[in-house]
Amino acid sequence: MLPELQSIILNQQYVLLLLLVYCIISIYKNYNILGSIKPTPIKGKIIILLSGLLPIPGRIVLCKSLLDTMSDIPDKRTNVTAYISTHHYYLWSPLEKSVVILLGGLSITYAQFISYMLVPIFIYMIFMLYHVCTLKLKITSKHTDDNQSGSIDILLLLLCLIVSCFVDVIIESLLCYLVYLLIKYKPGLRIIKDIDIRTLVYVSVILVIGCVVKHNISHIHEYLSGVQGDLYLAMILSFIFSFILGSSSKFSGLCLLMTIIYGLDYMCIFYVIDFSGYMLSPTHKCTLVAQSGCKSGRGYFYSRLMCICLSMIVCTGLYTWFVV
Repeated sequence: MLPELQSIILNQQYVLLLLLVYCIISIYKNYNILGSIKPTPIKGKIIILLSGLLPIPGRIVLCKSLLDTMSDIPDKRTNVTAYISTHHYYLWSPLEKSVVILLGGLSITYAQFISYMLVPIFIYMIFMLYHVCTLKLKITSKHTDDNQSGSIDILLLLLCLIVSCFVDVIIESLLCYLVYLLIKYKPGLRIIKDIDIRTLVYVSVILVIGCVVKHNISHIHEYLSGVQGDLYLAMILSFIFSFILGSSSKFSGLCLLMTIIYGLDYMCIFYVIDFSGYMLSPTHKCTLVAQSGCKSGRGYFYSRLMCICLSMIVCTGLYTWFVV
């Protein structure tokens, strides 16, 4: 019982990580840090890519608005580009709660997580870069604010993320970055109102469940022996539930439980399958935002997404087949 309790307490550090993320998000939103970047066609494409990286709420709204004002091509291209450009975040970012849940629940480092996810990240990035690079952008308005302060903040955040890829100091680096923002902007207690308490509680509960399941896996195997014997059925059911739920925290929680049952070697394939269900889910609110104002049907939008998801699933499945 004591090792299990120690593991539960240790894993709650990832709730602290998520709390730091919410505080950083609040400062980015309240002080319009992204607004200091002077747009040009090249910078516009960079901002599109960054919109899926930075810890800001409503990334899809920012990216979609930017593309609607800067794009010279039909709506159907801008909508799918905005969508895929703001969702690579879920595959790799330690600032995303779905990644935090896996790190805490499986007791792995961020570097280990990235090493398992290299194949789907590579496939996704190829599609995303193709869509962004083939866009034809134009600047329709002038930006007079030449303040470079926000650019420095963004670069420092990127530096923290890069360092965390090689050294397991994500909590420490984000804490230092938050202290820097607090000293610079002095937001006071206003950041508290932007903290999503319900999500923090949900993540905490998921991490506790993950620890309990992991420490009682031998007993659980007895009850789930039928499902465990049919890996393909488990994958199909996992996709269906992720598709129905349309929630990043719920699909990662489902992936966590399936990984604990089948082993860490299958984490990547389950994550990609559940992520694909989330991306294609009609209950995922970002799909509605991305398609807003679209003059074409949904066929093109979902055909592009299905192409990306199938490519990731097939490549990750083949990698898992030969490696495992």
